[in-house]
Amino acid sequence: MTKKLKQKILNFGQKDLLKTCKECKFEYNPCVQKQVQIHQVIHQQHMGDIEWRDFDEAKKIKSGTLNFYSLRQECNVRTVVRNLMQFVNQQLGYDETEIMLQTDQLMVCCVSQSMVVGCVVAEPVKFAHMLLPGDENRGRYADETRVPCICGISRIWVKQTHRRQGIGRQLLDLVRKHFLFGIMLQHKEMAFSQPTRFGIQLGQSYFGTHKFLVYS
Repeated sequence: MTKKLKQKILNFGQKDLLKTCKECKFEYNPCVQKQVQIHQVIHQQHMGDIEWRDFDEAKKIKSGTLNFYSLRQECNVRTVVRNLMQFVNQQLGYDETEIMLQTDQLMVCCVSQSMVVGCVVAEPVKFAHMLLPGDENRGRYADETRVPCICGISRIWVKQTHRRQGIGRQLLDLVRKHFLFGIMLQHKEMAFSQPTRFGIQLGQSYFGTHKFLVYS
């Protein structure tokens, strides 16, 4: 027996029921509840809306209008950590399956009004290369000479609505302070991993020079 189809949307000659979100660019029909729900999920992912709830494994290391937390490998059991890693990987073009903190990695999160607005992932690095400005014949490039290094910035992300507020600088300062127990790292002991345009701008501002260490 042929299943009877039901028309769920009445068409009175309206030109277009589809709507495109100006922020996340997702196209959906606001009259269809399922599409509205899908848009809400995609919009939150695009805007980086990741809710934060305190948990035992996360250590608060700085309080104020913005709260900062340090996280290690034992925090992988928390959904917020996996969701955050997956989102940051997506934003920065990393492998989206790498959603767990690895041994010796440190994550520092910045939280504002129960929402994550920035994070950085740091890892041990033995050697790096100096990123040079380039010239008229080629763009920026890494020098071949290996330079001793201690801490690598694997990922750093700040929510678009919270950029140019010093959050990236604070994240890096806290990495220098908490990466090794009882030791404050020097700027020259840190390197960036394949920085994006935003990462290069941050590196130049933070290190105070166009030349700083990178690694792959």
